[in-house]
Amino acid sequence: MAKFFEVSESTINLCKVEHSEFSDAARREKLGADANVATAFHKRAIGYRFTERTMENGKEVKTVEKEMPPDSGAALNGLKNRQPSKWRDKVEVINTNLNYNSTDLSEDEIRKISALLEADC
Repeated sequence: MAKFFEVSESTINLCKVEHSEFSDAARREKLGADANVATAFHKRAIGYRFTERTMENGKEVKTVEKEMPPDSGAALNGLKNRQPSKWRDKVEVINTNLNYNSTDLSEDEIRKISALLEADC
């Protein structure tokens, strides 16, 4: 927005603070842009049809109906974001084994940490 109005970002941020209607309008614009991206991403994930018009010398030469097939990468990415517990790649592992050697912690510090963990569990 700052680039469009040819001002600094700090000027835009100051206007948002001083003028709530400007801040609200900027927020609505961001939400609209996000909605457009989400719609396009969803269409790419499930596939869609579109009309392609070929122009030559300013005149339409032909119109062709085309189909964009579903994109499995886009679909998987969408599922990972919408249902992360079912689709994410990352598996969280909690290490409860305190039998390790560490040059950073003394035995006394390890015992204190172990006692704190046992007290909380």
